[in-house]
Amino acid sequence: MKKYRLSNQIRNRKKYKIWVEEVSKNANYTCEGCGLVGHGGFFQVHHKKSFTTILLEKNITTVSQAFECKELWVLDGAEYLCSVCHQTRHGFYGGK
Repeated sequence: MKKYRLSNQIRNRKKYKIWVEEVSKNANYTCEGCGLVGHGGFFQVHHKKSFTTILLEKNITTVSQAFECKELWVLDGAEYLCSVCHQTRHGFYGGK
């Protein structure tokens, strides 16, 4: 059986999927980068502070520790983005 990284294990849990839906609803399914409206595979939720950075800073090594970390689940700590704006946030397409 292939062992997933901790971040993938967290992202595959129901709590994460519910959080993604809440962030999406709060943004009215409107990209916070360019204003494009929609939902589905072209849109993603992006942690403003890197998901991995939070895991490292808080020394999170298990899914249960992640569930207890309030910083991971703050709705205003994330933004709803289309895939182009999301890639821009990560430095692709000449972004930050």
